[in-house]
Amino acid sequence: MEPRLKTLINKEIQSSLKEKFGYKNLYMGPQITKVVLNMGLGLDAKPDGAFYAYINIKHTGLSAIEFCDALLSQHHVALTPGNDFGEHNANHYVRLSFATSIERLKEGLSRLAEFVASLN
Repeated sequence: MEPRLKTLINKEIQSSLKEKFGYKNLYMGPQITKVVLNMGLGLDAKPDGAFYAYINIKHTGLSAIEFCDALLSQHHVALTPGNDFGEHNANHYVRLSFATSIERLKEGLSRLAEFVASLN
């Protein structure tokens, strides 16, 4: 990455995003990764500076659309099917945005964990 761009991201963009969303640490990715992996789901790429995680749900036996529909109707948590972000194995992925408050994120992850546990 070009040094000037990296400086802009580090000094201006990240600080404003942390302030806007109330994050203590912009890179919440490692926490999300740990929670998702503990649920038995997969992350093929770590969230690195983005406000979302692309979660592999293949082992659940549900398509991305089925997974998102059931999660929303049963636990009132909205994820986006991977089909909206490309074609390569997209039916095995869902996207979780963590551009929200820490409290809402924790609650959503808790409900996601309950849902995944109910599938087994």
